[in-house]
Amino acid sequence: MLKQKHSEINKIRRFFLAGIFLFTIVFITINVFVDAETLHVDRWSAMEITIKSLLKGAYPYNQLDHLGQTSSNLPALSYLGMMLPFAIMVLSGQVIKNEGTS
Repeated sequence: MLKQKHSEINKIRRFFLAGIFLFTIVFITINVFVDAETLHVDRWSAMEITIKSLLKGAYPYNQLDHLGQTSSNLPALSYLGMMLPFAIMVLSGQVIKNEGTS
């Protein structure tokens, strides 16, 4: 009975790992073959406009991005917590370049 349960768990693990592997291969393939310039996606610029507006003390959701659209709540609210420290460093020019040592 224990052997059968262990066998079922191993089947589920193999199926799960195969699914993750297939998912990864599909999305890598999509990223290789789809030209990013043809997508007309404004997520990064919408987030950048929102962060710049917040740092200036302005209302962020009526600012236009590079596609002439206003920012939605999703990019700003979902990424703001993670991205704000890095965005502040990039926007203020305080990014330290790693030149490495030889």
